[in-house]
Amino acid sequence: KAVTTFPDTMFSIDTTKYEVARQSLNCGVQMVNDVSGLRNDPRLADLCAQHAAALVIMHSRETPKTMQVRPKYRHVTRNVTRFLIEKAEIAKKSGVSQIVIDPGIGFGKTAKHNLEIIAQLNTLTCTGYPVLIGASRKSVIGLILDDEKGPRSVENRLAGTLALHYHALMLGAAVLRVHDVREARDSLDIFKAITVVSP
Repeated sequence: KAVTTFPDTMFSIDTTKYEVARQSLNCGVQMVNDVSGLRNDPRLADLCAQHAAALVIMHSRETPKTMQVRPKYRHVTRNVTRFLIEKAEIAKKSGVSQIVIDPGIGFGKTAKHNLEIIAQLNTLTCTGYPVLIGASRKSVIGLILDDEKGPRSVENRLAGTLALHYHALMLGAAVLRVHDVREARDSLDIFKAITVVSP
């Protein structure tokens, strides 16, 4: 119903399941966000191609139950970039014309891993694929902003979220996944205004 009520809005479905994606696309959804990065079901690429839908390929590791159990990478940004390029090329060969890559902040990564990826985001933005960053209110922000009571609570991570996302924009991120839409839009409008007048 929402798709027909808001015809000028692009709707996305978060799923790793083929049948859920198929039914959503048949209802008019225009984007599939696969947090498994085509690991769970590579057929999602063919499905998106058939519907001329966009595909978000996110990096994660193992399963939701095990991905945060002592995650280790020799070079996290390099490994994540290699994975995303490989999966994006598979999607491209399947006929998907709109591919977005997401390094998966908080998915199978320590706080240090997440910060390294953000700091080295140009490695991802240089691939030619639009980069999505979804760090809104995530635990890495709470850990950075901890105090004597421990990590900052989820409801008190807005300023940290805006700062992290703004930095990602400066490094070339094309899409932000947010909870606080108005505040995120205000931050984006400021970013755009400054970018327009920058020499």
